[in-house]
Amino acid sequence: MPDPGEVDSWSCRVCGDECPVARGVLGQTAVFGSPRLHDRFACPNVGEEWHDRAYELRTAAEAPGVGPRVRALLEADLADLLRRRGV
Repeated sequence: MPDPGEVDSWSCRVCGDECPVARGVLGQTAVFGSPRLHDRFACPNVGEEWHDRAYELRTAAEAPGVGPRVRALLEADLADLLRRRGV
């Protein structure tokens, strides 16, 4: 969570869409952190079935120990899913 005004825009690491921002939000940015002002970026697609599946594919592809062939298959499935967007 960046400090207020530190980042102009943010793209979702799952789908690449631009994330709307709430600037100067007071809240925790870590599990045990103290509340502080920060900018909160959130993908508008979170909760959509296709986005949840894309997140699963992205996470699986980036998992430690995944071989290059399996990673390539997961990334290909992710690219197909993002092209279709759950349609």
